[in-house]
Amino acid sequence: MARSSRRTGALLGTLLGALLVSGCGGSGSDDIPQFDAINADEDLSSAGPEQREALTDGEVTQDEYTAGFERFRACLRAEGYELRDVELVGVVWQGGIPAEAVDSGVEKTCYDRDFKFVDVVWQTSNQEETSLLDALRYCLQERGLGVPSTLAEAQRAVAGAGLDEASCVAEYDAL
Repeated sequence: MARSSRRTGALLGTLLGALLVSGCGGSGSDDIPQFDAINADEDLSSAGPEQREALTDGEVTQDEYTAGFERFRACLRAEGYELRDVELVGVVWQGGIPAEAVDSGVEKTCYDRDFKFVDVVWQTSNQEETSLLDALRYCLQERGLGVPSTLAEAQRAVAGAGLDEASCVAEYDAL
């Protein structure tokens, strides 16, 4: 796949999380508890029943997160669009969204209904692990080494290459 598509795919989780963390927060519904990651004035009426159910206990599990992602993916597929280069990187699903799906509004409709709030709560609650993985992956990639998908694999690769994890994080933070 072309480099720009890979970059788009790699940015999906990060961009969606960053946009939502800065733009979403609370509940706006009696059956969904307040989340720090969701603004109190956020309208949850676009969230489908499965997504609302996942939020009612005040936390999002990995199974609920993955189920939300798969609903989002299935919704896009039902409308004729396919995510590209889908992979679980650390604890975050990433993949390229076709521009046509965005332009048509299908991506927003599917995302809002099936995944938006579950995604932002999950990514916010797992931000530390995701940030460390991003830093270690960058460090390895910059040295022409393999780029693993999980934090444990990345930590082993960094150690195996004789690199210092803290130095990798500092290098990434300096970007």
